Amino acid sequence: MLKNNLHGMTEAVATYRDLLAREMCGPSDSEQAMHRIQAKYGLDYWTQWGLRYRAPKRVSADLVDRVRQAYLATLEQSVRRDIARLEIEIAKGAPDAAFTDLVAEAQGLLARIQTRRGVM
Repeated sequence: MLKNNLHGMTEAVATYRDLLAREMCGPSDSEQAMHRIQAKYGLDYWTQWGLRYRAPKRVSADLVDRVRQAYLATLEQSVRRDIARLEIEIAKGAPDAAFTDLVAEAQGLLARIQTRRGVM
């Protein structure tokens, strides 16, 4: 049980750090990014503070899942933005057929992310 909890804690901290890095707009934006994460995904500011500044002794399965879901939502947004940019390039008349292939691959990735999140 302790090993699984340690793995869950390590996973939650690492995933949270990736989530925070994706949300930050620059090196001094961490506090504001934490507030944006709270507003967007419902992760309490002080829970985030604990994940960021001190390793928690215990983490609930619910917290690990909420951090993971927030991270997957951020990845989904990023892939959607990339698909939109690629479609703009195609609409401009980009002669490279690779753009069409990239859109198809990105849509496949988006579908996989949505499956993992449980959203369809």
